[in-house]
Amino acid sequence: MSGTELVQFVARVLTKHLDRPTIVLIEAEGWRNEHGGDNNGTVWFQLKNENLLAKRNVLDFLHVPGHTCEYKRDNQQLQDLLAIIRIRTGKETPQYITNREVWNEDCLARDFSHLSGFYDKSAPELLHYFSMGRLPKTQKLQNEMPIPELYKLGFQDDEYGANIPFKHQQMVEMVPFFVHSDFQTEEALKALCRVPHYLRCSPAWSMGNIVLPYPMHLGKELIEDHLSILGVNLQI
Repeated sequence: MSGTELVQFVARVLTKHLDRPTIVLIEAEGWRNEHGGDNNGTVWFQLKNENLLAKRNVLDFLHVPGHTCEYKRDNQQLQDLLAIIRIRTGKETPQYITNREVWNEDCLARDFSHLSGFYDKSAPELLHYFSMGRLPKTQKLQNEMPIPELYKLGFQDDEYGANIPFKHQQMVEMVPFFVHSDFQTEEALKALCRVPHYLRCSPAWSMGNIVLPYPMHLGKELIEDHLSILGVNLQI
């Protein structure tokens, strides 16, 4: 699908196919701009950092064929849309230490043992919620040699990566925008973010946590399985 087709899909779902209260989750990577040239390099550029704050109360589909407009928050077509939450992961999100005492003192370090959530109040117009996954039950002690304390990768001389443990849970950033008027308080915004935050614990997997909320995780797995059946070599 081209970038135009992708953003048409998003616009169609948001404006025509919501028949009950809905929180929409969308990743920034791959959706805020297209890695290609068949659509002037754009998909839904409202998701870029420089645009999201200014357009937090509209849906900017001016560039989308069949829409070519900005939808306002009071549009009756969108009353069931409670909020859209932009998700960022991986190298785009900050990493962490568990507390200041661990950094300043000579004591053992340990990741968060439970699913944990934090939020940044430095940008009050847009709540930035950070979801931290729980510690996997199968993880070795971080201070057990030869794995260095507080290092994400051990056995640095293993060129094939067979013995490299991916040790620390990764932080996921969630930013709600186009929020329904009933949810535009700090506590309500946090409640919206806690929905995908809690969904990072798969009911079928007790050893740790998935990076994306469960429905998005299942969707990606389904796409990968389908492409494998078709024999299509494509990285999702």
